[in-house]
Amino acid sequence: MNVPRLERPVLAMAIVFVALLVGSCMSWDPGWNQPRIVAEAHDPSGLWERSRHQMNGADTRETLSALLSTYEAILAIDPDNRDALTSLGTYYTLMGAGYSQDRSQKAQYYTKAIRRCERAMYLNPEFKALVDSGESVWDATRALTGTDAAAMGYWVTAILYYFKEVVPDPLKLFYARWLARSRIVMERIDAVMPNWSGGANYFNLGIYYLATPKAMGGDLEKAILYFDRGRAAGPDWLLTPWGRAKYLYPLTGDRAAFRSDLEWLLARDPRDSGTPYPWSVYFQRDGRALLGQTDDLF
Repeated sequence: MNVPRLERPVLAMAIVFVALLVGSCMSWDPGWNQPRIVAEAHDPSGLWERSRHQMNGADTRETLSALLSTYEAILAIDPDNRDALTSLGTYYTLMGAGYSQDRSQKAQYYTKAIRRCERAMYLNPEFKALVDSGESVWDATRALTGTDAAAMGYWVTAILYYFKEVVPDPLKLFYARWLARSRIVMERIDAVMPNWSGGANYFNLGIYYLATPKAMGGDLEKAILYFDRGRAAGPDWLLTPWGRAKYLYPLTGDRAAFRSDLEWLLARDPRDSGTPYPWSVYFQRDGRALLGQTDDLF
């Protein structure tokens, strides 16, 4: 193809711009390489009590931010606390998904979530030995066990949100490999704790098959199968009904199922389900908005 002389610099700039985007998206130092903020040693039990109280009221950006600060304070006292690391993993993800609009801000929160989860995985000595010898996070998860399911599961969730909400649509094909990488981790969870978090891993597998291009293994029927498994594994949890309404039914055109899942979701007590309260509030708020968009979606 002959490109006019005046258009060549524009084309070159566009290529450089795309290359910079490709190089900057979905790239971070491993969580275990991040500097640690260490506070003066003292008993963190009071902070844990505060976190439990805060979690039961974390239904705004401000209250969720306060909860995150408490977990970070616990981590400063006890840098290898698995529960604090994985709690930061899930709630940094929620901060990105539920309380951030700007793409760069979302990227910051999802990256924080990913890094905290990687630090939690690094507590497993076999995983540590593998990544220290040069293996990737996803390949090294073969050494992880059910104890590490939350770290793996929240890592996957943050990766999937990052792919969907941060990577620009024109570049998603460049980054589809991250979907395949997340699948490796999901398969490990399936091996060591298949019903983890009320079927959340089945739900994530459904998202994987829904988001992956068909030529690369995407499969609508498999997505539906995994969503159904997630619903069966956590019949009282809010994740799968919300997610089917948000991602699946507008695609399949099933308006009745869309309304059924959302009406069930909105009728639940957010404090009386397996789903942690901060996520329940988000699912119901988003579900209410989806229900109001029914005519636009169908």
